[in-house]
Amino acid sequence: MPQETDRLKLPLPLGNENVTRESINGIFQKIDAGAATQADLDTLREAVSKMDIPDASLTQKGKVQLSSKTDGTSEAVAATEKAVRDARVVAETNAKNTSLPRSGGSLIGDAGVLHLVGSTHVYQGFLPAGANEGRKGYLGFGTPGGKDFTIANEYGGDLIFRDKNGVTTLSDLKQSVSNGKASIAAAITGKGVPTAADATFTTMATNITHIDTGLKFNSGTVSTSGQSQSFQFLDGGTTSREQLIIPISIVGFRPKMIIVRGVGQSTFGNLVSVYSFRTRGQSPSDSIGTNYNTITDHNINSLNSSIWRVYELTGSVITLTSAYINDIQVVLPIPGATTARYVWEAYSG
Repeated sequence: MPQETDRLKLPLPLGNENVTRESINGIFQKIDAGAATQADLDTLREAVSKMDIPDASLTQKGKVQLSSKTDGTSEAVAATEKAVRDARVVAETNAKNTSLPRSGGSLIGDAGVLHLVGSTHVYQGFLPAGANEGRKGYLGFGTPGGKDFTIANEYGGDLIFRDKNGVTTLSDLKQSVSNGKASIAAAITGKGVPTAADATFTTMATNITHIDTGLKFNSGTVSTSGQSQSFQFLDGGTTSREQLIIPISIVGFRPKMIIVRGVGQSTFGNLVSVYSFRTRGQSPSDSIGTNYNTITDHNINSLNSSIWRVYELTGSVITLTSAYINDIQVVLPIPGATTARYVWEAYSG
């Protein structure tokens, strides 16, 4: 059986077949019927030119125009191979300039700012020994909801500050402050006001005001006004007595000696009371302890005298169980049970 051609199905005689004239004519007839003439092509071209093919869009198929632009916004043109390549090159370049590779790099540009944004807390952690060894330090707001900004070294080393003058560690700064406080405390102590090397700056500032820079004097009058409280005798503080008080306001300095004299009283007019810081030389404290000096009252008529504790207190600290002196007033005992007026004299030395 003869084979046929793929398209026109023309018979292909076998090698042992004889081909007749009729067979050849039949082949030519098929060729003539299947071939297009120039007129056929012209007719087809004219028909195609008259066809209405719509422009392509996002919703329908159709003819489309090519474009090599990489900055256009049209959705009615198609990108060429060149446009795709140009866009890729721009994207890769921008990515290199605005992001850091895993091995580090630089953020380039005037607005090269890196923002860490969180809802409760945010910080940058540091893992210098690798991820498996865990975090060794961090910088930022590490406590959820907290407002403290933390610089933390969790590696066991120091915090180092470096500038044009060199390198300083946080330990160096702390030691420098400690040494400075010790030097100031020694200077204050050398001026006659004992001050510990580890005293607070507030205590040191207060003690400086107690340094004797020359004799200062103040005086005034005061009444007992009938108010009384308990006062401790010198004998270990176990014995006390209710006494009228006189409050003296301090102006300009903290006295080291106060002399009180009665005025216009037949009995108390002969009374002289003397407070002296130097009886025990105790410096001010923020609470009652052993930091007291004394006041001695002398009744010239009876030659009797009493010695009372006067606690040295800081700031505006007070006590209701004994006489005291702080930075703003002195409360002293006065014998007697009636209101009386007194003259007082205060000296800085």
